[in-house]
Amino acid sequence: MLQVDPSYWKLLYLKEPEFVAKNVYMTFGTVNQRMNDRERSYFTRFVCEMLQNAINEAPSIESFLDNRSQFWQTILQDFLRRESPEFFSIIVPVLDYLSDPVVDFESDPYKIYQEIHGFSSPQHCSPVDDASTKNKFIDNLRCLWHAIEMVAEIYTRKFTPFPLKSGTSALKSSATRQIRILRRLTL
Repeated sequence: MLQVDPSYWKLLYLKEPEFVAKNVYMTFGTVNQRMNDRERSYFTRFVCEMLQNAINEAPSIESFLDNRSQFWQTILQDFLRRESPEFFSIIVPVLDYLSDPVVDFESDPYKIYQEIHGFSSPQHCSPVDDASTKNKFIDNLRCLWHAIEMVAEIYTRKFTPFPLKSGTSALKSSATRQIRILRRLTL
């Protein structure tokens, strides 16, 4: 029953978070510490339940997005690291890069000028004429290009996909369609 209904673990987490963090993965795993398809789908439901709980408890979307130490993130990372180490090794650098506060994708020179100088660009000249705006604009384009290259590498690498077990057939058919498209692209 602990696997089938994630609300039990959620309630236990609210009372004993350390116990849940330490033991939840083991109750879904088998003797060899790996999950089969059934357990993966139930564990994914549990992660979704904890994600929904974190969203509901957050005072704002900004505070939810800024919080980098949420329980659902920890168990999802642990799940991916254990169940699909190749996928984890590919996706983590992208996520780390995207969450780096130094990385900026702003491509509008007018906004960049305003961020740097605190006021709008004069009407008679282009913001790119300003050296600091020009350099920041170029750095941002490099960041964007690097992120695109990292994501493209994910699509070109071949890894075994997660088995699809879903509660709704629409979600399953949509995911199956996307996997077929990805496989065609990587062949």
